[in-house]
Amino acid sequence: MRRRFDPDVVDFLCALCGLSTVPTHPSRIQEHRTQVSERSIVCIASAVGLALLALAGCGGGENASDKPSPIEITIDRDDIDVTADVRVKPGVYRVADSNGDGVIRVKADGVTVDLTGVTLVGAAEGASPDTFEGTAVRVEGAAGVRIKGGAMRGYRGGIYLKDCKGVFVEGADVSDNRAQRLKSTPTRCDDGADWLGPHFNDKNEWWTEYGAGIYLDGCQVCAVTGCRGRRTQNGIVLRDTTDSFVTDNDMSWMSGWGIAMWRSSKNEISHNRCDYAVRGYSFGVYDRGQDSSGILMFEQCSDNVIAYNSATHGGDGIFMYAGHETTQLTGEGGCNRNLLYRNDFSHAVANAIECTFSDGNRFIENRLDDSNYGVWAGYSFNTIIAGNICRDARVAGVAIEHGFANRIEGNVFEGCATGVEVWWDDDADLTGGVYGQKRHCRSEDYEITLNRFRKCKLGLRLGQTGDVAVQSNEFDRCGRLADLKGTCPEFRFDFNRVLGESPGWFRNDTGSKIAIGPCLWKDGKPGDTDDVAYSLGPETLNLDFAAIAHREKEPDLHGKIDAMLPKDAKRGMKTIVVDEWGPCDPTVAKIFPARQTAWEEAEFFVFGPEGSYRAVSEGMRTEPVGTKIPGSLKVMPLSEAGDGVYEFKLLVTTNNGTKLSASGTLLVARWDVEFRSWQPGEGEHGGYAKQLDDAGWTKLMLERPAVKTKLKSLRTPWADQPIPHDHFATRARTTMTFPAGKWRFTTTSDDGVRVHIDGKKVIDNWTWHAPAPDEAVVELTAGAHEILVEHFEIDGAEALDFGIEPLP
Repeated sequence: MRRRFDPDVVDFLCALCGLSTVPTHPSRIQEHRTQVSERSIVCIASAVGLALLALAGCGGGENASDKPSPIEITIDRDDIDVTADVRVKPGVYRVADSNGDGVIRVKADGVTVDLTGVTLVGAAEGASPDTFEGTAVRVEGAAGVRIKGGAMRGYRGGIYLKDCKGVFVEGADVSDNRAQRLKSTPTRCDDGADWLGPHFNDKNEWWTEYGAGIYLDGCQVCAVTGCRGRRTQNGIVLRDTTDSFVTDNDMSWMSGWGIAMWRSSKNEISHNRCDYAVRGYSFGVYDRGQDSSGILMFEQCSDNVIAYNSATHGGDGIFMYAGHETTQLTGEGGCNRNLLYRNDFSHAVANAIECTFSDGNRFIENRLDDSNYGVWAGYSFNTIIAGNICRDARVAGVAIEHGFANRIEGNVFEGCATGVEVWWDDDADLTGGVYGQKRHCRSEDYEITLNRFRKCKLGLRLGQTGDVAVQSNEFDRCGRLADLKGTCPEFRFDFNRVLGESPGWFRNDTGSKIAIGPCLWKDGKPGDTDDVAYSLGPETLNLDFAAIAHREKEPDLHGKIDAMLPKDAKRGMKTIVVDEWGPCDPTVAKIFPARQTAWEEAEFFVFGPEGSYRAVSEGMRTEPVGTKIPGSLKVMPLSEAGDGVYEFKLLVTTNNGTKLSASGTLLVARWDVEFRSWQPGEGEHGGYAKQLDDAGWTKLMLERPAVKTKLKSLRTPWADQPIPHDHFATRARTTMTFPAGKWRFTTTSDDGVRVHIDGKKVIDNWTWHAPAPDEAVVELTAGAHEILVEHFEIDGAEALDFGIEPLP
């Protein structure tokens, strides 16, 4: 009997190629969406059609009932090879992938692996997510495979598809897989080690360094639909994958990327939820994002359709970068001709949309609220930004450096610091390199039409940019209409409607007088100045904001769900809370951090469903004893506690009876701290090597301190001290009582640092350097021990952070 595909898979593959076998399904490949040639469409359809005929035995007269029933199996070991349809008996299976090639390995074309009701667990209970390894299910070199259902956790990745065609993954749950332990904390600035490295993946670094819930590597005409992921670093990754679908998935609360693509083109990413893919953020403390993103597209990803996705509260909403191939190797290519249509990319730490060094992209009718930038599109050209809503951009609604031939029309910019900013600057590393040799990098040729600027502090900012037409827009109660700086030839600002009085109107720093208007000045024409002449327009000006030049046809999509956040969902930057494993899911009660060592007081954060809690820590003070969720509390020693080390346990009980616990170590000390200035001499970095050698340092310490003070910790000890920012020295000394045991002493310094314990040097990085960590493990006897910390700063950034941690 000839093998037949599952009918759903046959339908699906036919639909991908628009084959007439299934006329009710919309065609995947259409000229207006992928912009590939008619010949390419025929070739792809023919290739997959032949594959279907050969593998499925189409035309043989059999029907679905001829297919043998699936074999029921259990997962009692690693390396289970599948060559026929199987149904795994429901249950929980704890099986590690010991050799990294999959617990379940699909070895044949056209098979179905039914994992409904199955949970595969690859790591021991309580294991740290940054130690997870292996893969639950691996398919390599197969066609027409279907993976249905199942939950996979405790692995580097749940499902890995390698060099596959026509594989269909549906309904899998890939929560709780590999994730990096983050060093950034809610109360301290971001740690450089947490920054992601999306710029390299030709050697499969995204897998070997990070992992993902579902990973497609070198695949064609595949689909991932109806899958879910939480508390994993990355959700779905497409590497060198084309003509595929990622639809109706929910990959939210990730610490890296919800959906990520590398050298992947002509794919549909639609109707997915990728909310809260974020790291590197603490409300009111720091906002870095660290290259996390709801959707990521790096290195030559073109002709993709990204539509109806919700990717809110990410580092970026979507992050598109042409790649080092374009910027450093060839100067050509890019992430080009992609369509971003009716997505919600709001509440991004950095940019709702970031797209750089790319050509011909269309950003149409997206929601881009409450981010640093609504659109950051440096070095982009032939870009259409139309019909988007951008409210409360903290820096600018649209910002483009070194761009040209871009059209910004029919958008709403409301409450933004700046509506639109375009400029040229001296970016010699790029303009003088291979990229600048292949194309000009001038800032010019902009059409800014039929936009509404409402209550923006500044409507437009132009710098060294020519041929800009600002026409038929409405400026409603903006603080100032425009700033112009540098040479801005052929600037036109006419037939705009201006409502409300603007205190500054125009700031002209071009060196030449400019003419503004004719415009409708609803509340009175501004008076001419030495460098700006204003002219009146018609008494009435009807602006049809719907009559924009670019009309995007609704794309044909396979996604179905409404992926947008519910109308009553809590939104905004305050809802982003990141702990050591990533963003905190507000539906789960949690205390963070679970353990910490701190000077004088330890701060904990309680997250979860709205409610209240009460806290107690025996032998310590807690403030407050109780408050609302989400909330924070501090654990402090009793007032009579002397200098030393204090272990504590914290118990928190929520109003619904959930018990949370944490523990830690409090370090209590009184540091005698002195600051001195030192004079730079001849030689590299102020001649510090001679000025601050042992003899020079000894001589400096004999001088009268510029500032002498007492501190409770050495975390940027010069904060609020009247000392210069460059060429200063710090010496801090204390005595603390320790229990016997091993202790880790740590520093982060810029520049030189030395640590002495009882007169013995244990850390020595007496050099010029960027912020760098150092540590030493010292075994101490019970009793009092003297600690001496020495530090010098040359110039630029400065850093000193001294810590102590108990070791088991």
